[in-house]
Amino acid sequence: MSACSQIGSLEQAKWVDSYVSQSSLDLHQVHVLAALIDMNAKCGNMGRETMLFEKMPKRDLICFCSMIQGLSIHGHGVQAVSLFRRMINEGITPDDVAFTVILNACSHEGIVV
Repeated sequence: MSACSQIGSLEQAKWVDSYVSQSSLDLHQVHVLAALIDMNAKCGNMGRETMLFEKMPKRDLICFCSMIQGLSIHGHGVQAVSLFRRMINEGITPDDVAFTVILNACSHEGIVV
């Protein structure tokens, strides 16, 4: 998943996602879902990224940051800011990385917060 994320190959990401879904990996484990979210986000499969994120039983800071970064990379800065606000409303405290990710999203879109 990490390799697919780094090369940004949507075709490879879909293959890995399918393989993981059919394997014995427990897709309810947060770290597995977080890796799938990150891979799909970086490869541009925003629908799959969103579906995985929304079905997570418990979202953490890492998952939110992966989603926000994915939205930012693909030109959805307004949605990234909205998701950042949702993260805060769900009681998750942003760290330095989260602030960097959201500021980067705003910078790409020319958004002043």
